[in-house]
Amino acid sequence: MIEQIEPSVDIETTEIPHDDFEVAIQICGTLIDAANGEVVVIFGGGARDIFLPLTVAALSRTHHIHASYQFSDIDGEVRERTLPDLTANAPTQTEQTLETIVTLDTPVSLTEITETMDVSKSTITRHVKLLERQGLVTSETHGKTKVVELTTTGRILISRTRS
Repeated sequence: MIEQIEPSVDIETTEIPHDDFEVAIQICGTLIDAANGEVVVIFGGGARDIFLPLTVAALSRTHHIHASYQFSDIDGEVRERTLPDLTANAPTQTEQTLETIVTLDTPVSLTEITETMDVSKSTITRHVKLLERQGLVTSETHGKTKVVELTTTGRILISRTRS
């Protein structure tokens, strides 16, 4: 299955203890951190005892993961998945901008954000760039209008901070 997804992949096998959850997470994380080249994680097949530690390690190191795939037990399909960064935070100066994007219900234009917050467009543009670097929003330009939308990472952060 791996060769079908990534034909030029080198496979490395490491024994992961199934009876010590914390050690299993640490070993999976160390493997991801120490990898040379692009890291591809496949969530499918293998022992379920290792699935959760691998998932925790991968979700805490999304910046090291080149690609991730999920094998469906239901339809047999393999799908590429974009992993949310569960450790992401909004820089302090951008928190109000992020809240405004949420309140206005994305996708939302920079102009709408600027008018709602009564802040300069250059400030909002800077904030959006910072939020994009954190993976909390994406933006696209449609003609002369830049539109901002929350990512899965952004939605998770908002739900985490509101609970």
